[in-house]
Order: sequence, then C-alpha cells, then structure tokens
Amino acid sequence: DDSPAHTSIEVPSLATTAIKIGVHCAFLAEVSLDGGVFMVIWQEWPSENEPRQWDESLTLASDRSVFQCHGWGEYKRQDGWEPLRFVARAAEGAPLAMAQILVRRYTFGICVCWIPGGPVFGFSKAHSRVSATVEGLLQALQHRFKHLYVRLQPCAEHSPEFSYSMVQAGLRRPTSQLSSGYTVSFKLDIPEPDFLAKMTAKHRYYLKQSRTSGISWEISTGPTAISTLVALNLEVARRAQVDSMATTEQKVRDLCSAMQHQSLILIGRQGTRAACACLALLFGKRAFYLMAGTNELGRTSSASYAMFGQLIDALKGRGITELDFGGIDPTSQKARGVNHYKLGFGGRITQYLGEWEWASNRFLGKAVNFVISRTMGRT
Repeated sequence: DDSPAHTSIEVPSLATTAIKIGVHCAFLAEVSLDGGVFMVIWQEWPSENEPRQWDESLTLASDRSVFQCHGWGEYKRQDGWEPLRFVARAAEGAPLAMAQILVRRYTFGICVCWIPGGPVFGFSKAHSRVSATVEGLLQALQHRFKHLYVRLQPCAEHSPEFSYSMVQAGLRRPTSQLSSGYTVSFKLDIPEPDFLAKMTAKHRYYLKQSRTSGISWEISTGPTAISTLVALNLEVARRAQVDSMATTEQKVRDLCSAMQHQSLILIGRQGTRAACACLALLFGKRAFYLMAGTNELGRTSSASYAMFGQLIDALKGRGITELDFGGIDPTSQKARGVNHYKLGFGGRITQYLGEWEWASNRFLGKAVNFVISRTMGRT
C-alpha cells in the first residue's frame, strides 16, 4: 500500500486533537454530520515516499491539478517556498483531500501558506464533508504556525454548494485576487471534424491559412527552445504592457528541470526564424497551457492558430484527453485579445471555485492583500 499509514484514536469531544505518530503529525477533527459524527484525519505525507506515489494518488481525483504535483512544489522551492504535503482521510481510511502547501516564513512568526490548484477534493462528491475537511486543514496549520495567512485556489469547478462549504469553514474571498477564476477547457478525445466544428468560422479560417504558411514545428525543452520561448513571451509582454507576463530563462530552466517529462515546449519556425512558441505542463491525462509568445513574423502569418492545432496533435499523441487552456478575464480590457483568441477555438468556459483566504488576524489578511494589489496583479 503506497498510502501513508494512519492510526485511529478515540477523541473524547467535538474538538481537534494533535498527536505525534513517529516523525509525522496526524490531526483529527470530529464534526457532527447528519445526526452522526464524521472524523477527518489530516496527516503529513511521509517524506520517504517516492514523488511518483504522491502524483499517482493525486491523479485519482477529478479536480487534480499540475500545480499540486510534486514537481511543481520542488520548482517553487527554488523560488523560496517550502512545500508541505498533507493527505486527509476519513476514519475508515478513504482519501478525502490532498494539499501541497507552499510555505513562506517571515519575521515575528508570520507565515504565508499558498495552495495553488488545491486542496484537491475530487475523491468524493460529498460537499457536506468539504467544510469539515478544510477546517481540519486550517487547524493543522494553526498547530504549526503562530501568525498565519492561508490562501486556497482549488481547481474544483464552482458550484453554490461548494462555495457554501468554503464559507462554512470560515473562509472568505480575498479583496485582491491573483486570477479571474475562469479558464477554457477542451476535451481532446473527440474526432477532429467535431473539434473543428466547435470553432468560430474566423478561427477555422485562420487555422487553415496558417497551416499553409510553411511553418515547421519542433518539441524540446533544451536550452535553445527555452531561450526562444522566453524571448517571444517577452515580446508579448511588451506589446500588452503587462510586465508580470514576462519571465526569465532561469525560471523556465528550473521549471523544466523540476517537471522533467511533464513539460513540453512547442516552437514554430519559418525557415530559421522563430515565429511562435508555447509551454504546456502535463499531469496524468490532463495538460495545462502555461505560457506562450509570438513576434511580428508570427502575427503576420497567424502562426499562433496553427500552433494551437499542432499542440492539440502533440497532446493527443501523448495520451492527453483534457486541456486547460489557461485563464481568461471578463473584467480586464487588456485581456480582450487573449479572451477572443482562446474562446474562438470552441472550448467550454469553466469557472473554478477560485481563491479563498483565512488569516489568524484581520490585520495580517489586509496586509497580504495590500502587497498583492501593489505588486502582483492578475495573471
């Protein structure tokens, strides 16, 4: 059994108890549910377990996210975050949730916990248990850290029941959000004629025209591919006048190194000149479109349309059946061009559960939101 062992303990009242089990901590929370008692056990994932065991367990959830995978956590470690990994189980041992928590510590005992793409709840559809599960996680983190700010961003689809559970657990919407919470989703395991039929007529036209423009394609995560992608992405950031879109070669190298076979860079060239490029991350049978770039040469030949078609073919060849095409933002004027491009391919608009926060005191919550509003903005 690859899952971490757990021990059931009698809890004398409706309270949270922390106990030591070897070098790991288990956090037990009992809550009243439908006239009975429901127990959640949050347990730290054993560090001696291989990374693939975490990822294999995570892929069993319907709302799995690449931003909860082991490789992403190790990539963020190089950026100053400490990844902690926890799994929640019911008393009978069934998995309820998993959470890779990125931790940053500051002076005076202040700690920021960021959970991108998580917690992952898709092992069960029992929304009535979500609030108890989240409460248990917050209690486990409070046991570790003195002054605590937590931000969650699950990849579960939004629903009134799910949102209600977040509020029940004591969370609220942050005043400064990092993303819109909307994306465009594609099912790739359908015949190509059906896929094309979902596109707008203009997108089909541009796709057809760009496919005849003599673009050659390569897939690589080598140094040349990385530098090409970063240069093209920087051109897009400059045109859009959004500095936060730009990245560095070192960051992309670190990402590809941490993700290994789970990253894919696609580059389109006309002759020897690069025209467009994109980076996708792969997790199980799901792909996540992370970043892209194009220059004037690519814009003239509508290369980004052919790139989308080529990316779909590459993902299908790797057994991928779903694509998260990345964020769209209905409230941003600067995102109008991106929204038009992404939506024209006929994917389904998906609203995630989005960002939620909890702080041990309101001043800490306000301070974190102030810093985000001044330095990070939506991506």
